[in-house]
Amino acid sequence: MPRPRRFVAASLATALLGFAACGDGEPTPTDEAFDPLTTTIAPADLDGPLPPVDAINAEGLFGDEFAALGLRLTNRGGLIDRSNGGYVKVETGDHYALYVEPVSESYSVEDYADNLLVLARLVGPALMDRYPGLVSYDICQEPPAAEQEDPYPPPATQIDLSREQVDAVDWETATVADLFALRDRGGVVNVSDEIQRELDRRSRGG
Repeated sequence: MPRPRRFVAASLATALLGFAACGDGEPTPTDEAFDPLTTTIAPADLDGPLPPVDAINAEGLFGDEFAALGLRLTNRGGLIDRSNGGYVKVETGDHYALYVEPVSESYSVEDYADNLLVLARLVGPALMDRYPGLVSYDICQEPPAAEQEDPYPPPATQIDLSREQVDAVDWETATVADLFALRDRGGVVNVSDEIQRELDRRSRGG
C-alpha cells in the first residue's frame, strides 16, 4: 500500500490524509488544464483493454459530463503502474488516474460535496466496464487553477478504488455513506475537513 501522505486543500485552508496518487509526483511540461476550445486531442484508441496512456484523452470519455458538473479535465495522471510501491506513467499500467479542477473560482465547498458521489458513480463503473485490463482508478477534485501555486496541488477530494471495490456497490442507488463504507474494504475516500463538515451537516439534515 502506498505510504500515507498529508494534503492541504489550497483555498479550503484545511487538511486531509491521503495516499500517493493525487497531488503526488513531479511536474512535467504536459501537466496542465485541458481546454477543449484551444487544445487539439491527439487521436487515441479508446476501445482497447486499457485506456489511453495520456489522461487528456479521457476527454473523449467524460468531457461532456465533467463540463456539466462545472469541472474540466487536467492532463495529469493517466495510465499508471503502481507495482512495487511505484507510480510510473506507462502504456502497460493497470491504474487510471484522473484529475479534475473547477472551471470557475466560484466553485464552492457545496459543489465539491455535491460532486463527490457523482464522480464516483460516473467514472468508476464506466472505466471498469470498458477496460478489462484495469485493476484500479482514482479521481481527484483539485482547487481552481487560479489558486494553484503548486503545479501539483493537493486535492480537495480523492477517490481511489479497485475493481473489486467498484463492483461491490450498486451505483444506481448508492449514497455518500455507501461510498465512504468502501474504506472498510480498503478503498480510499478522502475529503478536506471543510468538505467533511458539509457532508456531516447534510447527514444530520442540516
